[in-house]
Amino acid sequence: MTESAQAARTHPDVEESAEEQGQLLRMLAHELRGSARTLTQFSQLLSERLGSSADESTTRMLGFLRDGGAQVRSVIDGLMEFEAARAPLESTQRLDITDVLELVLQGESELNERLMPQLELGPLAPVEANPERLTRCLRHLLHNAATYTQPDTEAHVRLEAVIDGEHWHLRCHDEGPGIAADAQERIWLPFRRLYSWAEHPGCGLGLLTARRHARAHGGELSLEHSTLGEGSTFLLSLPRAPSTASPTP
Repeated sequence: MTESAQAARTHPDVEESAEEQGQLLRMLAHELRGSARTLTQFSQLLSERLGSSADESTTRMLGFLRDGGAQVRSVIDGLMEFEAARAPLESTQRLDITDVLELVLQGESELNERLMPQLELGPLAPVEANPERLTRCLRHLLHNAATYTQPDTEAHVRLEAVIDGEHWHLRCHDEGPGIAADAQERIWLPFRRLYSWAEHPGCGLGLLTARRHARAHGGELSLEHSTLGEGSTFLLSLPRAPSTASPTP
């Protein structure tokens, strides 16, 4: 049982408070999505009406409106998944990590297009996990690697697995810009981004959400090391799948 689930069982008010927070977030998300949609639709309609008569300044401002709407939607979606990742696991099963990775890449054509030419898979091992939660965890981890690895370079994203006792460790190494030593703690703070939206779109919750999914499994996600100009290596640890070997008589 995870610590959050144990706390909720021991103190019912904790569970009630978490549920109230979830309800409030869902209500806010509904209202904000409507506002963001209106903003985007208005800017698009105005752009179509102005057509070629819009000057450079007006076109730029309309672009700001569209980008603002997209950014608000990204924050809302990220925040809602971050909140959903708080929930305890419903069930787990033995999973082949290669199959899960294929599902992640097949489900997102852009991610597949960016990573497949660069992805290097080392030896992988089965894990004991919830299929949906592990898929979401790996999607965020790979999105992070794809975001900071330039698609037009020969840089690669490498995945390799190591067995250590009862846990399985997946190293995800990218050859992106790396993270300065004094900034490495900030990547685990909500909404703390190292780059602007224009440089790398995102709301600053992807790695935190992946970590929540990992911790729900009794695992962990951490930054193993990062060097400026060389890239970063993240370490995902999950419980090892029980052996399927038949017991010795």
